[in-house]
Amino acid sequence: VEFADSGRPSRIIGTYLDVTERKSRDQMLRLQASALEASVNGIIITDIDGKIEWLNPAFGALTGYTPEEALGKNPRELVRSGVHDNAFYKNLWDTVLSGKPWRGFLTNRRKDNSLWGDDLTIIPVKNDAGAITHFVAIHEDVTARVEAEAALQRTQERLQRAVLAGRIALWEWDVASDKVYYSPEWCTFTEDPAFSENVTLTAWFEKIHKDDAPLLQQLLRSHGAHPGTTYQREIRMVNANDAIRWYLLNVIHTVDDAGRPVRAMGT
Repeated sequence: VEFADSGRPSRIIGTYLDVTERKSRDQMLRLQASALEASVNGIIITDIDGKIEWLNPAFGALTGYTPEEALGKNPRELVRSGVHDNAFYKNLWDTVLSGKPWRGFLTNRRKDNSLWGDDLTIIPVKNDAGAITHFVAIHEDVTARVEAEAALQRTQERLQRAVLAGRIALWEWDVASDKVYYSPEWCTFTEDPAFSENVTLTAWFEKIHKDDAPLLQQLLRSHGAHPGTTYQREIRMVNANDAIRWYLLNVIHTVDDAGRPVRAMGT
């Protein structure tokens, strides 16, 4: 701004600088920051030495630590549980320090000493020169999934032990594939060690006595009429030595939400 002798402005000279790109970049950074803040997964950003420089609210909710307690600390000071050995963490650090992302499952500890299953992803961040400057760690709490999988595994193991102890032969017919699964006990019942554990329905009927096969076929055809109902029939099967054996067959049918047959199961 230039002024005349009277002190009033006489001329204004200015320039324009196009900051559209900077504005767009700033907006994108704000959007990314908002996404990290709102993420349901716990996220932290550490420096090259692993000291926490930033954390989102979900990390605090997951671990029980406030930002004041977490900032400047190494995650191992906060959540390391002692479940994993040094070799586990060496592999983790060797991977990320080489510039590669690392993903794995580990057990971590909250501030209240409770354990949680962590599906962890660590991503190295590099500068323009290609040097690693930071790490972004994403913590997903999968405790409920792990506990459900463990409970399912225990149930399957108990069922398997019960089947073996009771010498019960299980079978399941999948309608869509027309395949029948047989438990290993079927090989004992049929005295045929080569009897497959996953064959077609036709192969099964080849072992049913010809006088009982029509009854069993009718029973399976009615699988959609009364879902959830258990049927019992005595049938004869012909073993590998052409000997005839009697079996008590239990059948239960299931259908989908539309009433279409899905499978038949039994013993």
